Amino acid sequence: MPHLTLTVLDVASIQRYIFGSNRLQENVGASELVYRATHQWAFKELPVPHNVLDVGSGELDDALHIEAGGLAAEVIYAGGGNTLILFADPVEARSFVTRLSATLIQEVPDLDLVAAHVPVDWEGQPLGDPEVGRVRAVMDELERVKRTRTTSAPLLGVGVTTACESTGLVAVTEQAQYGYSVSAGVSAKWAHAPVAEARLLHLLPQIEAQGLDVPRDFDDFGRSEGEKSYIAVVHADGNGMAQRVRAIADQCADPGPGNRDYVEAMRSFSSRIEAASRAALSATVDTLLTAVSKDKLSVSEQIEIRDRKLPFRPLVFGGDDVTFVCDGRLGLGLAARYLQAFEEETAKVKIPAFACAGVSVVKTHYPFARAYGLAEELCSEAKKHARSMPDIDFSVLDWHFAASGLLGRLRDIRDGEDE
Repeated sequence: MPHLTLTVLDVASIQRYIFGSNRLQENVGASELVYRATHQWAFKELPVPHNVLDVGSGELDDALHIEAGGLAAEVIYAGGGNTLILFADPVEARSFVTRLSATLIQEVPDLDLVAAHVPVDWEGQPLGDPEVGRVRAVMDELERVKRTRTTSAPLLGVGVTTACESTGLVAVTEQAQYGYSVSAGVSAKWAHAPVAEARLLHLLPQIEAQGLDVPRDFDDFGRSEGEKSYIAVVHADGNGMAQRVRAIADQCADPGPGNRDYVEAMRSFSSRIEAASRAALSATVDTLLTAVSKDKLSVSEQIEIRDRKLPFRPLVFGGDDVTFVCDGRLGLGLAARYLQAFEEETAKVKIPAFACAGVSVVKTHYPFARAYGLAEELCSEAKKHARSMPDIDFSVLDWHFAASGLLGRLRDIRDGEDE
């Protein structure tokens, strides 16, 4: 009876890491680094043989089963913010994390990756049982590690060092394009921004096919007088995904063959949701492109396109959640179109689902971390409304227009406006 090790990888403080800068290229590069840390770089460090057919795409070989012997590692899935892997040897599981950590220290020194391990008796312990399953155990262990780990304090420098203009940490170089001082971590974000752009344009080839490009700076969304000085930050998230995952666990709560059923069901669910989410994003872009005038200079003859840069830029995509930035006047329409497309695309892959979205419309140079936090809070408000009517399945959109600064929590502001 095989005794295996279940390992989970997760990036801590992911929102602060990705959205903590007011420079779009740093946000884009940070998102790409998180993706690569839990996908390509993780796959490259797996012991062989494993079930990853292509490290670049993350395609998995469903015919290879670790419990049958012959595999050193099997990726269950990578998505939704974490990566779940089975190892045949507990020593190899820890060596894998050591190798991956060394890679990340070199490539992206300020990314906080956390890992946890639990043993699995394949024939005697269920993976999926929501109460006593080993997946539940490794997620609990991950939370314990996050709470108790000792984080290293960054070196703040001495009197002769220069501070990074984005983080305040010790600068190690100058950003080539703009000439400002950056830390090693920010330098890594800039270095991977072009990689992120290539991956995005591979996903959305219709942008280049129409002779357009993507924004690389928040000013590319428009910064003239009036409405054009606003951007919209849209955060969308699928409804009831935790309940769907629990339902899979309930159906595959037995050890042995039930564990294989769980692996296959979770892998299928994860891949279909990701495919539907990306297709919905592509459909949203198609809708926007149909409104671009033939001379490529405006959207619906009202919103100027500067330097042929489409005023739309996804930052996080994959899994059931998406975050994108666009011209402020497009925010509500594109968010509604994404929710509609998400419903359509999930129905196509036989897992019909709905989603909620929050849209924060703010000045172009409003602190971006706060703008994203507002969009996330608005999405949570939308989900509360959706849960208030459990007998009806529908998507919900909530938004807030911040004409000036935003002080206090969203609920307090709205309560004050109602009085």
